[in-house]
Amino acid sequence: MSQKKVEQYKSEKKNRKEALRKARRAAMIRRTIGTVVGLALVAWIAFSLIDNYQSNLPRQEVVVDYSALNEYLETLGEQED
Repeated sequence: MSQKKVEQYKSEKKNRKEALRKARRAAMIRRTIGTVVGLALVAWIAFSLIDNYQSNLPRQEVVVDYSALNEYLETLGEQED
């Protein structure tokens, strides 16, 4: 081996632990970001499906009976006269 290759090997060997640590950290960051993006995508799809399902449900009609209110207002009008 030439002297240049020997010195390059020594420097790589000296910095090997740091390089492995950086590689592991980068892999962990990529995994974490991928997991967060995947969970966000699943949540968005679930929300869209639930919203679509609920918007297609038939609406319930509500009937309000105002007869008690009208009778009460009539009794108030009679008392004022």
